[in-house]
Amino acid sequence: MKWLSSLAVALAFTAAPALSQETAPPDPGEMALQYSKVLAKNLGVLTNYTWQMRVEVSQAGEPIYVDLVQGRHTADGQLQTTPINDDQLIKQRHGVLRGNLQDSRLTKIRQHVANLRQWTLAYIYMSPGNVVDFFNGANKTDSRVYADAVDIAGTDVLRPGDRVLLSVDKATLSPISLTFSSPSGEGESVSARVQFRYLRDNSAFVPGVAQAQIQAEKKKDNIDVRVETFDFLKQL
Repeated sequence: MKWLSSLAVALAFTAAPALSQETAPPDPGEMALQYSKVLAKNLGVLTNYTWQMRVEVSQAGEPIYVDLVQGRHTADGQLQTTPINDDQLIKQRHGVLRGNLQDSRLTKIRQHVANLRQWTLAYIYMSPGNVVDFFNGANKTDSRVYADAVDIAGTDVLRPGDRVLLSVDKATLSPISLTFSSPSGEGESVSARVQFRYLRDNSAFVPGVAQAQIQAEKKKDNIDVRVETFDFLKQL
């Protein structure tokens, strides 16, 4: 898939140019503090909104299902989703045995997708302690993709062996994009690239478009997920 090629390029941290020697390197502690405040403020604003998400899931190139859900963040920062509609794309197999096998497969895939969502949220909303460790150990470079932005790249951020690339606005440290890859156990790994979308008044952000994958030991078991977010509504 094309986005996987982009992911590989984005994660090639050593190829990025270093900040100019004429530019004073930003203080990691101050950056971490400011970024943690950005995350906390964002969650506070989002508790006043709902939005819709279209979730497309495929396995080894075969479309599996499309879910349309309503999302909102609770006061404790958890993402709460409510189903609106789903479209099961795989054909219903005839016979009790085949039907049961298909149901079991769908249940397993949905669980994998739910776990992938939790992984993605964990990297988006890192705890203040994780943010400090990440910024202190990360390599910071001027972004080659976004104007007036900084790329912050690190490894072993939330789990040994993971890799994270966060692009933020230089002035506000508001996130622009996030790419990560991480081993998830049992021979599997997860990866995602998130492009953030901002409300019209620029007060908060959500993952506008996210491309993610669960890579299994067997390529035929790989699961690809695309999530698009839209239709923000402020609650009265």
